[in-house]
Amino acid sequence: MGSKILVIEDEPAIITSVSYSLRKEGYEVVTATDGQTGLETARRDTPDLIVLDVMLPRLTGLDVCRAIRSSPSAQRPISLGTITLDPAQRRVTRNGSNVALKPREFDLLACLLRHPGQVFTRDHLLARAWGSEFSGDMRTVDVHIRWLREKLEEDPGNPKIIETVRGVGYRSCAPD
Repeated sequence: MGSKILVIEDEPAIITSVSYSLRKEGYEVVTATDGQTGLETARRDTPDLIVLDVMLPRLTGLDVCRAIRSSPSAQRPISLGTITLDPAQRRVTRNGSNVALKPREFDLLACLLRHPGQVFTRDHLLARAWGSEFSGDMRTVDVHIRWLREKLEEDPGNPKIIETVRGVGYRSCAPD
């Protein structure tokens, strides 16, 4: 069975349709018909993905998102190869040794490691690490990525953890 997906939706026809399509693609599907039950299910079953409606009874979809993001499980350490990022402590280790990162470097790395394989544009990474009000040079991301590689990669000139996707941006990949 594939990844577990929680569908939180109050319309039975939509639940049936979405669940059928996901199961057909090989996913394990769990459902809930209101926000409160969906939140409890998310905490109990720890799905890989949650698909939810915004307008839900008992607890809105936005409230469910806020509750999940503020839960301790959202602050669990993330490991990728020899790198471990601990969001709660804002600490990174490589091969068990602490790595000193600046706050923006930490934010960039957290964004990349939370979504391995997903390609992020420079614009997206700027917004995540510096906020939408940043007015500096777009190459700021490139400089910080270079610094991250120097601190985390075995061979920064041949990166295995943070890859450049030419013409698009960056992604994190599990090292070989």
